[in-house]
Amino acid sequence: MILHGNGFDIEIWCPFDSRYDDIEFYVFHENKKYYGNAFTLRGLENIMKKDKLAGEALNGSYLWVMGLVILKEMSMNMLEEVVADLIKEKKDLGTIFSIREPAEDIEE
Repeated sequence: MILHGNGFDIEIWCPFDSRYDDIEFYVFHENKKYYGNAFTLRGLENIMKKDKLAGEALNGSYLWVMGLVILKEMSMNMLEEVVADLIKEKKDLGTIFSIREPAEDIEE
């Protein structure tokens, strides 16, 4: 699935379902391709609970995810708005997401 923002595109890897609390995606901006993850607070809490039960990550005491943004709600619109705001605020996307270069053209 492709979301077209103002000067950027977002490619979501799997069928989007707002019932999920996490999603992986690519951002295409200024001829660069970035990899990111988006979670809701509920999603983070669920992962930490799972880790506690499994005895992982110091029994659910921490979580680290490269390229993470936390969304108030899981929606395509929210993800697009967050990426647009990061770009508008002149954030270096390479410090937020991991860079996957070169950016290939997105197929519709």
